[in-house]
Amino acid sequence: MQTFPAHALRARTARLTGQGNDWSLEIDFAPFTITLEPEAPEGQPRELAFAYPFRGDGIELGTDDPASLIGRRLEFPANPEDGYIDGSVYFHGCHTPVDVTRLDFAPDGAGGVMLGVESRWLMSVEGTGFADFSHSFKVPLAPAGV
Repeated sequence: MQTFPAHALRARTARLTGQGNDWSLEIDFAPFTITLEPEAPEGQPRELAFAYPFRGDGIELGTDDPASLIGRRLEFPANPEDGYIDGSVYFHGCHTPVDVTRLDFAPDGAGGVMLGVESRWLMSVEGTGFADFSHSFKVPLAPAGV
């Protein structure tokens, strides 16, 4: 299996929608191109576009105001444990599972919220040709309604 270029994942913005214990999280990434190496020696490499957001549902925040979570860290189990975030990203013709196991809410220094994300991308589940990997990143959280 090929190594996914996690260094190329550049989170641009995140949005939380919902209330109480039923939130959804969408994270937009800057688009980029990945070269998929051929499986056979005589094959040709293929260019794949990565241009889709992460989508996670069923998030239990326990509040109607995500800004009230500034300074807090929330941990979540991996799928299929109770309380997991049902997350995936569409890539290479399939929905690839992504386990989000931690969200950190921090002030961004300009009056907004910076969201820290700890994740595990399960690329092998749908046979994408890439190995699973862990990825931690920070992304600005858009104000509600944006």
